[in-house]
Amino acid sequence: MTDHVRLEQQRLHYIAARDGERAADDFARRTYRQYRQALKTNYGRAYRRELLASCLVFRQHLHRGATPL
Repeated sequence: MTDHVRLEQQRLHYIAARDGERAADDFARRTYRQYRQALKTNYGRAYRRELLASCLVFRQHLHRGATPL
């Protein structure tokens, strides 16, 4: 597991602890969409690996029980 993946997981856990699971689910869904859009830009191409890793974490989080993307 890369540090980047671990940090995204920690961020989701923090949001869930602070604001609840629904807030973490909403964050994951919203950020997933933003990162997927970013992949189409020059910024996204420069950070492709990190953005895709984050998207994977968000998809896994949502797959565990939240409503789909």
